[in-house]
Amino acid sequence: PVDFAAHARSLGAVVYEAGDLPALVEALEQSKAQERTTVVVVETDPEARVPGYEAWWDVPVAEVSDMPPVRKAFAEYDQASKKERHFL
Repeated sequence: PVDFAAHARSLGAVVYEAGDLPALVEALEQSKAQERTTVVVVETDPEARVPGYEAWWDVPVAEVSDMPPVRKAFAEYDQASKKERHFL
């Protein structure tokens, strides 16, 4: 396994490690005050799975194109992105 925190520190980054949601929120707040590269490391279990759920992944589409299918896809993306809910 890669020790992302140690690796980031070795490159001169400020590192915050968060083990839960309150720690993540605090790390994000503290990182705003930094004037150099900052890394927030959140340990996760790659084997932990969540049950299926309906979700919409924000995968942007080119905003400018001469191709009608791309313009149509962007219009659909633009409408769908208005339904996004941000939790942090």
